Amino acid sequence: HILIIEDDKMLRMALSHHFLEEGHMISAASNGKQALELVEQTSHLDLIICDVLLPEISGPTFILMLKQKFPKKVPALIVISAVKDGENFLKSLGIPYDHFLPKPIDFNELGALVSLTMANGKC
Repeated sequence: HILIIEDDKMLRMALSHHFLEEGHMISAASNGKQALELVEQTSHLDLIICDVLLPEISGPTFILMLKQKFPKKVPALIVISAVKDGENFLKSLGIPYDHFLPKPIDFNELGALVSLTMANGKC
């Protein structure tokens, strides 16, 4: 089960469609607040794909809140962002994640990261 957190509606729909076609269950949220509600309602998540710049609750804040509120429900995290030097930005804030992928999204690269994450037992 993959949770996609992306405020850009078209990208959120494209990601959802891509992973549905690969046979994954999908939940999607347009902001961090909505995502926290989905995590609370979901019994099991394998992976979260999360944008950095989100309305209401940002991606980094969502990740920290997730780890604080649901320490036993934290799945693998792939962070996506158009923020210049986004990976160093997240590291400077001490935000924990498994993989980082810059926008625009390369769906082949994202698919490879998802497969790698699952093969390593993170999902």
